[in-house]
Amino acid sequence: MGNQMKNIQLVDMIKTSTVIVGAGIAGCWTAIKLLRMGIPTVVIHYDKLDRGGKLGASKISAGAINTSSQTRSDYTQWLNTLGQGQENPDIADIITENLSAELEELQEFDPLKKIALGVSLKSGSGQILLERLFLEIINLGGKVLNDAWVTRIITRESICQGIQYQRQGSIGAISAQFIVLASGGYAGLFQGAVKSGTYGSIHGRMLMAGGILSNMEFVFKHGYGQPDMGMLTPTEELPGVEIYDENGTHLEWLEKELFYERGTNNHFQAQMAWRKEEGKKYFVDFRYREFHTGLKKLSSQTPEGNEVINRLLEFANTDRASELRKILQGVYNQALVYNFELFNKVKELINDHCQTDNSRIRQISYFSMGGIAHHNFGTSLKNVFVCGEVMHDFGAFRVGGLPWALYLCAAKVIAQQISLLRGQSDIIKSAFDLEIQLSHFDASILRKVQNGLQRYQESNMNQKQATQFADWIKDKRHMLLSKNQILDDAVAYLTTGEAIMRSSIIRQESRGCFFRDDFPDEDLALDNKYTLSKYHQDDHDIIVELVDRDKLTELLSGRKRNQSIQEINELSL
Repeated sequence: MGNQMKNIQLVDMIKTSTVIVGAGIAGCWTAIKLLRMGIPTVVIHYDKLDRGGKLGASKISAGAINTSSQTRSDYTQWLNTLGQGQENPDIADIITENLSAELEELQEFDPLKKIALGVSLKSGSGQILLERLFLEIINLGGKVLNDAWVTRIITRESICQGIQYQRQGSIGAISAQFIVLASGGYAGLFQGAVKSGTYGSIHGRMLMAGGILSNMEFVFKHGYGQPDMGMLTPTEELPGVEIYDENGTHLEWLEKELFYERGTNNHFQAQMAWRKEEGKKYFVDFRYREFHTGLKKLSSQTPEGNEVINRLLEFANTDRASELRKILQGVYNQALVYNFELFNKVKELINDHCQTDNSRIRQISYFSMGGIAHHNFGTSLKNVFVCGEVMHDFGAFRVGGLPWALYLCAAKVIAQQISLLRGQSDIIKSAFDLEIQLSHFDASILRKVQNGLQRYQESNMNQKQATQFADWIKDKRHMLLSKNQILDDAVAYLTTGEAIMRSSIIRQESRGCFFRDDFPDEDLALDNKYTLSKYHQDDHDIIVELVDRDKLTELLSGRKRNQSIQEINELSL
């Protein structure tokens, strides 16, 4: 340790009003909101690929934003249904009240265009938008600390004093009156998480600092991933496809669901199909999709109907052209109803000219639906707020485009709360000591966690094996702590991994995208019951309990933030 300390450079502490951890859309939008209110703000982020710090979802996103809050009269109930009793009850009203204004403001940086679920960035690139937001942050007097990795969140009596970070061979700290965590999720801890390098490090750091995590067992597993291409297949691209197994047996029920554009609502059923026979391969075939799109146009009596008919006739088998023309004319004239049965009949007339265009298909882990527990984006630590995928929002993360809508509105609410709280005397910037050591990333331990979560949480979970794996994580984490390797990444993602496993064990049901093979059905008695993870500071144990929504909200609302772990357990159900 002595030689290592000689090589460590210490940089001067940065003092600011607010520090934001993470520079995706959630972090940058919050920073701009704060800076426009005149609140000094520092954004710290890590954009390299070596330890899971890359800007994943925001950079690769087209910025799809679901605008259902502006068009649906039943928006609150709709979101509650999607949330399956695990949604955050604040979200519907917050989005309804704030989204229109936020979309108008967003167009200062990128015009929006209409899409099926709402709007999206006209540039089509989240990366382009982020570059413009970075410039605005600098122009407003904000500071951006690039390639800096947060290694510690420092708290005292439920008040966060600041963060410690590492930047190459140097370590430093930011003392701040308020902290906003916007660092991404933990889906990268699950095998197959497409383009996700987020290993939940900030979740672990927050838990160790006295924060609360909720519903860590839930990860949105997109039912239509293409693993051989390392990408998701959006459900909007699936009407008209075929789904079959390695023996050529079709899943007609799923083809029908996709044909009628119900793909977004059946991720659960799709995942169950992929899991039914372990090891069997399934494929999605796009060869008839273009023809389906043309037929759908005809059924809507498009003005260029004759042009569409002539184009579709080019697909006809040599001896079936007249038969196909009759059907196409019938659909266009609405003498025939274009439905799933007619589509299957038409395939027989065009199959000679439609080449197989298939890829493997299975679920791919995507959004972390659990995360840091919050009430109106305030956490169990009085001056720490949360925005983006790092926070728990089961309902929002199950809907295409709703996360961005949520992030924009959350940024506004967080900025308003910070503005109101700045004058409180108990939230003051104060000095704190640094841990003088470098943080290390251990890829081998990460792989063991990923393999274990795949085996004991994803594929074949049972109480005994899951508990043994959770205990292995605990022992590995305690070993690193005993060597004072407190800043190592492994400590953080082991902490997060253990919270996931302990939460998985205690939720004895299957709900949403979470499966327990020994409890395959949803338990309605567990509606509005959340898994709550806390860190016991004395013995470094993670304790998870099931609590109801009211008790969790009470813990987060500020009335009981100084409770002992025993008192919190007494509130548990």
